[in-house]
Amino acid sequence: MNSLKNTLVDLIKQGNIKSAYEVFRDQWRSSTCSASELLNVELEALQDSGGFAKFFTPAILHEDIIEAEEPTEVVRPLLDEVPVNTFDAVEHTLAAGALVAHKVSPGQAPMESSTSLGALCYADMSKWGVSVRVSQETLDKGTPQMISRHVRLGARAIRRAVEKDIVDRLYSKATVSFDNYDTGKPSTTGRDGAGDYNGSVTADDLFKAYGDLLDNGYQANTLIVHPLMWIVFSEPSIYRLFTIPGSSQVRQPSKVPYVGSARGRSLEARGQFPANWNILLSPYVPIKKTSQGYYVSHILVCDIDAVGPMVVDSAGIRTNESLDRDRDLSRMSLFFRSGLALQEGTSVVIKNVSNRRPVDMVSNIVATIPAVNANLSNDPSLTTRVIDDQV
Repeated sequence: MNSLKNTLVDLIKQGNIKSAYEVFRDQWRSSTCSASELLNVELEALQDSGGFAKFFTPAILHEDIIEAEEPTEVVRPLLDEVPVNTFDAVEHTLAAGALVAHKVSPGQAPMESSTSLGALCYADMSKWGVSVRVSQETLDKGTPQMISRHVRLGARAIRRAVEKDIVDRLYSKATVSFDNYDTGKPSTTGRDGAGDYNGSVTADDLFKAYGDLLDNGYQANTLIVHPLMWIVFSEPSIYRLFTIPGSSQVRQPSKVPYVGSARGRSLEARGQFPANWNILLSPYVPIKKTSQGYYVSHILVCDIDAVGPMVVDSAGIRTNESLDRDRDLSRMSLFFRSGLALQEGTSVVIKNVSNRRPVDMVSNIVATIPAVNANLSNDPSLTTRVIDDQV
């Protein structure tokens, strides 16, 4: 510990504050001694060096907060973040399409676009927080890695809450294209092997949802579904036509890495689908299990580039530390403020979709098989509906 203190003192006196911080940070994250011992070394080093540097520990914990990546955070990275310094409950931002460009003749000034209230949308700011308690025994006997782990877990909890809030807002503000539980809305057209509607979604339904979004002036490029609903894109034959050539996404790649394969594909893929659709799997999409054993969830179809910016606190995740002397506890609180300025009409939703397998029914085709012995049947022929074998 004395060698660490001397190294810090020498670097700080030389003006290498950054190097001193990196040395202490590496020691903090790899040391097996107690956190209180490292804190005492830090305090003594700063005092012996003349107090030319601030405490390193808060900066290290702030790095731990930033590095607390969450694997289930899939929607937030796709949104544009707009930092703000105010703490008002509502933020104003320009709506999509509010600014219109006009043709300008030589020597003329461009027309000024109006930013009236009709061209603004609102972002409701929410405050998220989590509190982490650390006992004095943990500081005295626990390693610094234990302290950092508490901080990372708190930051991940906030990230999960923000991600869930984004998904909830997207689904709540989306225009309903289909709803299998609402008789006032159209239902999906998926059928089972007997030809009965089973609540599953077909490619025709997705095309209609895509058209609804086009009517609003946006082009769909993203589907947000629950992971358990991915099966609806892998079982039906018409979906496999889209997903297999396009890897894991519903898209048609522009080129394939080889020529003359067993399937006879060329360098240019066929354009069966009108646009590339990226499928995002989020565990925060609402889902429920029915008594029959299958799942019912929603499918969001949106233009992710136009849904609106995410308004966040410019300071990021704020920290606040307090000491409970009666209980000998140290409490660290993490706070984060965020909001989503949703643009109207940028997403549509297919609600209450079953993950049961839809069967492709061939319309208006019947097979007539002559009977072997007319005496065995009142009808001289047997007629049946033709069902796709899904091969």
